[in-house]
This record gives sequence, C-alpha cells and structure tokens, in this order.
Amino acid sequence: MFNRRGPKTRPTYLQAKLDQLNAVMVAEAAEHDATFVSLDATTQGHDACATPDQRWMVGALPTSLDAIAPLHPNAAGHANTAQQVLVALHR
Repeated sequence: MFNRRGPKTRPTYLQAKLDQLNAVMVAEAAEHDATFVSLDATTQGHDACATPDQRWMVGALPTSLDAIAPLHPNAAGHANTAQQVLVALHR
C-alpha cells in the first residue's frame, strides 16, 4: 500500500534514494579506476520544482516532448550532463 507521508516528505525520500544511488556509483567507479562525474553542484536550482525555464529535470508527470520520462533529465539536463562529462575528460 502507498504510504502518504505528504508532499514535503516525498522530495526528501527521492533525494535520499538519489544520494544512495550516487554513493554506489562512486564506489563502483573507484573500484574500477573510473571517474564519477557528479552533477550535484551544476544542477542546484534546476530540479523538477524549478520554474519551467530553469527546470532540467522532469517531474512525476512529463509535460513536454523533450521531457518524456518521469524523474529523468529533459533536454537541458542532458546538455548539462554532456558539458560536465566533457569538463571531466579534459582534467
């Protein structure tokens, strides 16, 4: 059964899961001598709750053609990811 904790708790839960996933990816990257590219700093203020012109993340309900997968980056978010990977490659 779905646990209705309220709107303020759901983003905290989702962020905790993202943090957990990132921790696993950091550990795996280190174990395999790979570089983990963190998007935390560059995505601040561009989450699903940001204004449409600043939003790089799709919310639970997709709202445009460049944002078709819930809780994934939209076109601007993918562009940021590509830019951060390029920066990491040139270090």
